[in-house]
Amino acid sequence: MAREVIGVKMAIAVLRALGLEEVQDSLVGTDDVRGISGGQKKRMEIGRVLVSNPYLIFLDEPTSGLSAADAVKLMKEVKKLVTDLGIVAVSVIHQPRNRLFKMFDNLILLCNGKMVYSGPPKSAAAKYFASIEHPKHALPNQCNPADHYVDHITPSIWGQAEMQGMFDFFENPSSKVCELSQQYMDSVGISSADAKTEAMNPFHGWIRTGKGVWGPGEGVYVEGSLPSVLHRLDEARSIQNSRPELGKDVQTLASELPLPLSLSERMKVLFFKELVCLKRDQIRFTGKIFNAIFMGLLLGPVYANIEAQNLAAFAMIVTYIPLTQSFAVMPTLFRERQYAQLERASGLYDTKTYFLITFVYSFFFSCLTAFSMLVICYAFTDLPWWPQFPIMYLVVVAGFGMMDGVIYVVAYSCKTMDQMLVVFNGTIGIFMFANGFTMNKDTSPGWINWLLYISPIFYSMEATLSAFVHYGSYSGADEVEHLMTCTGSQGCLGLSGDNVVWRNILIMAALAVVISSWAGYCLATKHLPER
Repeated sequence: MAREVIGVKMAIAVLRALGLEEVQDSLVGTDDVRGISGGQKKRMEIGRVLVSNPYLIFLDEPTSGLSAADAVKLMKEVKKLVTDLGIVAVSVIHQPRNRLFKMFDNLILLCNGKMVYSGPPKSAAAKYFASIEHPKHALPNQCNPADHYVDHITPSIWGQAEMQGMFDFFENPSSKVCELSQQYMDSVGISSADAKTEAMNPFHGWIRTGKGVWGPGEGVYVEGSLPSVLHRLDEARSIQNSRPELGKDVQTLASELPLPLSLSERMKVLFFKELVCLKRDQIRFTGKIFNAIFMGLLLGPVYANIEAQNLAAFAMIVTYIPLTQSFAVMPTLFRERQYAQLERASGLYDTKTYFLITFVYSFFFSCLTAFSMLVICYAFTDLPWWPQFPIMYLVVVAGFGMMDGVIYVVAYSCKTMDQMLVVFNGTIGIFMFANGFTMNKDTSPGWINWLLYISPIFYSMEATLSAFVHYGSYSGADEVEHLMTCTGSQGCLGLSGDNVVWRNILIMAALAVVISSWAGYCLATKHLPER
């Protein structure tokens, strides 16, 4: 319970710090559903990582797509939050405005994958760039430092030779001073030879190492260069060795992490998360319920007072329609896949628990919608309720487990939404075709009959007909059995006359376990977010 309280307090603190309290119960939104603003989405994505209280976070262009004012506001909130929590934040930002640039504690500049500068972002960076072929790269007055530095490490502007000079300077600072023009000397008030020599010296204390070439003296480190970075690392190691209490290795940090939640605790958290989603996205579930009620009211009058010779068609339709209703959640599963993988990578939960709760939740509502449709449709018929209706419902439930597993495999294994729809349409087409009624063992050639044994619709229809033959006292049982077992005549299905109810239920349940395990594997390994 204590860990849950800490987790709730952490979430509330992050919401408050990022200014998301007013939209905490709002939908994030999709391409089709209007949700929170772009800036709020950025803060939500950062907050989702921070609630796990990591030691280190990487922010890849967190301000992209935001206005300059929103970018400054976002990074101001993030800096305060990570400072309060003691988190190291590494952020990639392109062309920040001056106010945002000054927020950073350290600056790393990269060009073509190579480091050009690593050090403080303010005066040290200005002095560093002023020393590279002084004064060619010096920071002018009234200029945004970020824009200036980005321009001066862009190969398309300066060329490869110039960039190689910058790489060399980073590794071994040695400045070649440009000849000063008379116009430049006049503009800065240089008149005497001594003043000119002093102006050409990039740093006070540097020594001349050649004609027009200057370098730091012995033991002098240029802030922002590789020798300076290595020197600081050596100092940090020295302090850590002399005072171990000030530093911790990875193993020590890992041992101080809070104990992970147990399986039951993780399931509880994710269960209540799904409840919250239910309140915010009621169309996802209420739409399925109303659709089931509508289909029950539509099919019920069609099969009112059904005769035994039409029972096969009834069994196929009333099992086929519920089994395909889960198709409506496929786009949602596809969209939520990436968020689930990101949250798992952040340490909020593991794939197994997330998939288990999501699957069980979806399966529960599928069973609820199936019951709604079946009970309404069945009420219009004069078929016996006991034990045929409970068996039919149990058959549909087993078929749901198998069909939902297929839907999850497709949603988690396909790379794009279009690919997912194509694969699912092909899969459901096979199931609809191999349903045991329109395609059956009597009318279809033997080489294609194997499709029947991968179709939950076939297993459901065969088990339902078998229930009316072998259980209860249905008056048309003999005629149904004849239609099931006969061959060569119109309406014959060529099925076995044995009691296959429990066999088919067990087959569908076993296939549901296998397919669902495959779906969990796809979620854990396929199409992980690129970092």
